[in-house]
Amino acid sequence: MSEAPAPPPTAPDEPTALVRSTLPDGRTADVHLRDGRVLAVEDHVPGRPTPPGALDLGGALLLPALVDGHAHLDKTLLGAPWRPHRATATLREQIAAERASRRTEEVPVAERAAALACRMVSLGTGHVRSHVDVDPDTGLDHLHALLTVRENVGDRLGIQLVAFPQSGVVTAPGVVDLLDAALADGADLIGGLDPVGFDGDADGQLDIVFGLAQRHGKG
Repeated sequence: MSEAPAPPPTAPDEPTALVRSTLPDGRTADVHLRDGRVLAVEDHVPGRPTPPGALDLGGALLLPALVDGHAHLDKTLLGAPWRPHRATATLREQIAAERASRRTEEVPVAERAAALACRMVSLGTGHVRSHVDVDPDTGLDHLHALLTVRENVGDRLGIQLVAFPQSGVVTAPGVVDLLDAALADGADLIGGLDPVGFDGDADGQLDIVFGLAQRHGKG
């Protein structure tokens, strides 16, 4: 079993400024830093002395941290052995195949999720909304694993968690209680899935999902 990924290393001497950076509005600017935070932003003046410890970006585009609005950190296989795709005829069969596959996965959810979180940070992502499966097989295990990952990487990546009933709401025994517990345990939002095509009960599923959201004051 592979070891949990180490957090991205911190440079021994962080830059004091990012000079000759191109901002989203097209301006060329010098961004002054202190303790890893932006202290000031000013227009770049050619020929002006460069502050000690500054990093010259040479006109490269400088953006705020990116936001990934839809991810599944608990389902990544990053850091695990390669698995072939298992073709199925229907969505329900695909979900069942995925559940069967993860029962044999040896690398823990938290380890794989942490690897993907660190990869996201290294490529400029600062915030991510991740769905996390809540179903009769996993219970709240995936949620608790991602809550741990969120705590460990919270200084580098903001993680918003959606309690996600991938296997159904009204057609999956016990999921309603699990969703209720997930929101109480720290999930930020509650999700749903096709209430007619999958659960076969639009009113039943939507009443449950929106009722739990209202009860817990969650989105």
